[in-house]
Amino acid sequence: MRYTPYSENEIKSMNIMDAGTYDFQVAEVETTKNGHPMSDRNGNEMCKLKLTLWDSESRERVVYTYITGDSNFAYKLRHFAKTTGMLKEYEDGTLNMRDAVGRQGTAEIVIKKGTLKQDGSGEMWADRNDVKDFVGEGQTAEHFVSSAPPRGYPATQNIPQDDIPF
Repeated sequence: MRYTPYSENEIKSMNIMDAGTYDFQVAEVETTKNGHPMSDRNGNEMCKLKLTLWDSESRERVVYTYITGDSNFAYKLRHFAKTTGMLKEYEDGTLNMRDAVGRQGTAEIVIKKGTLKQDGSGEMWADRNDVKDFVGEGQTAEHFVSSAPPRGYPATQNIPQDDIPF
């Protein structure tokens, strides 16, 4: 059997999407860790978002990103609220991130280069995708929740039901 040997980092990097703008759906929102509110290094509350995206070949991908209330990243939280149709709640100060599960929006995805692990091993973390910013206008429905793929995802093919082999 012929093959090309790959390192662990090369294998992990094979699942990286090209940088660009992608539609997403919020799959999960994590706001606590070990029973305590999540916070960044400076003590600001934050949450971890698990986003489902569909790449240019209609393959489902998952990207994790963090959002914090820190003023340095205020743009990201506001733009997230806007693209997911939760801008009113954001502006009213009543935004509950857990209510974002199932909502859809658009994000600018970038490739973050791997960094050196801090465990003294000399190994590098693999490259990964991350959200640079959230873009676009969101849904206007009061409680928009959908299990359907985001806008632009190919429609389900019509497969005849009478000749399916088992």
